[in-house]
Amino acid sequence: MNVLIIGGYGTFGYGIADLLSDEAGLTVFLAGRNLDKAKAACENLSGLATFIPQKLDRNGDLSAQIKTRPHVIIDASGPFQNYGDGKRDNVIKYALKQKCHYLDICDDLGFVDHIRKFDAAAKDGGVTLLSGLSTYPVLTAAALRELSNKMDGITDIKAGIAPSPKAVMGRNVIAAVAAYAGKKEVGVLRGGAFTKTHGLTETYRETICVPGNKPLANILFSVVEGPDPQELPRHFKGLQNIWTGAGPRPEFLHRCLIALAWLVRLKLLPNIRWLTGLFHKTQSLISMGEHRGGMFVRASNSEQSRSWHMIAEGNDGPRIPAIPSAIMIRKWLREEKIQTGARTAITDIDLADFDTEFSKLNISHGCHEDAHQSANLYEQILGESYSQMSEPLQNLHRIGAGKTFEGRCKVTRGRNPLSHLVARILRFPKASDDVPLKVVLTKEGNKENWERFFDGRRMFSTQEAGRGKQSRLVVERFGPIAVHLAIIVKDGKQILKTTGWSLVGIPLPKLLLPGGDVYEHDADDRFNFHVDMVAPLFGRLVKYEGWLEEVKEE
Repeated sequence: MNVLIIGGYGTFGYGIADLLSDEAGLTVFLAGRNLDKAKAACENLSGLATFIPQKLDRNGDLSAQIKTRPHVIIDASGPFQNYGDGKRDNVIKYALKQKCHYLDICDDLGFVDHIRKFDAAAKDGGVTLLSGLSTYPVLTAAALRELSNKMDGITDIKAGIAPSPKAVMGRNVIAAVAAYAGKKEVGVLRGGAFTKTHGLTETYRETICVPGNKPLANILFSVVEGPDPQELPRHFKGLQNIWTGAGPRPEFLHRCLIALAWLVRLKLLPNIRWLTGLFHKTQSLISMGEHRGGMFVRASNSEQSRSWHMIAEGNDGPRIPAIPSAIMIRKWLREEKIQTGARTAITDIDLADFDTEFSKLNISHGCHEDAHQSANLYEQILGESYSQMSEPLQNLHRIGAGKTFEGRCKVTRGRNPLSHLVARILRFPKASDDVPLKVVLTKEGNKENWERFFDGRRMFSTQEAGRGKQSRLVVERFGPIAVHLAIIVKDGKQILKTTGWSLVGIPLPKLLLPGGDVYEHDADDRFNFHVDMVAPLFGRLVKYEGWLEEVKEE
């Protein structure tokens, strides 16, 4: 099979080629205006597929430039928002003339909608023309179908994409966003009617958290252009509200962009397109935070709310918009039956297709039952991953009306005198090789009370579900100090990672954030724990490890 990728040496075109490099019998032409860049891209790729560079101007006479007829053309060039009427149809008309399939990675509302104009011609020619093979709207729709399986209809949708702060967005992408920032050009669905709102001037906060994984820090999203508000109602009945956003980081730069968008909205600036170059350079110079990106899709109705979350580690995030095109090429290679015609690719790719590609990358995803407030804190936080823990761990955290456990542990203290002072204030246990331990767990409203008695010496804390910026976390309070904990399930263990802390509600510096190796596991069919609390400057505060068994009432 011959595949021509226009924009083949760009971020997404190259990503598609790289994903398909494991396919024998596939010849991929990486095309663009710069032949040297196309050659360099081909040289960097390896695998079973064959890669050939080609100089190509998508706006020129394609018949004169393309010598080998492709079976599939993928337009990964863009920005699609800038295609005028004269440029918009050039590749599509060539595909129809040559009777080859066509894909594009467009997420522009107008361009995606335009593809339907060619439906009759595509069916007559026996070819498939698919638009919108990007995160919005294809992945959104796939996630919604998964969420809808356990819902009695969907009326409201919110979705957001948060690139890694270390991922550099292309200049064309930034230019497209800058063009509509503050202008009433961004599509949304409100009250069942499609309308336009002012780009970037509406905001929403969300914590992206794949069940059982460390969440991303709570993210500010602002409304952006996408095909979803116009396309999704064609496939999901009863939709009333759709809002799609983006959450670039660091947040202070995002807030600067939002402020500029408001100046445009208030007509104090004509536009901010002239700042495109500055934005592009700044993002490269200022990259703060973990190299992790993600996405969420929330579906709800009057009684239910479910959300799908995805997290991509490192450099795998920018691969996501390339995945739908790779999925379709694999379908053709497997000779799957694909309906002819011209349409948005919403119905052609399911979440299971994405899952196959995600499994080859460092990408995880899962669903939360947001409207269901479990009686058990950890079950509520962990969602579907709670069942991945062993029965002794599940049993301890199903407190119910209250439970008591007894066991033994070893306690170790740090050597720093300051650590002893902090440990004394927080009533941490004294060092000993063998300490009898009793743990009493009770419920008080939405809080869980944790009473630990180390040889009779009481250490007390409360645990509850975080709210606002601490959502998807467990907040444990030791008197005036609150510690924010991410709950991670891995290889049967439950791992607790400290993500932040505060004193009487005032955030404390992360430079001094206590951490350490804290986890729960199953050994000898009983609950085992390992708590090693370490703080910068102070060193180890306390370490205690041992086992617990439930005390059954007679």
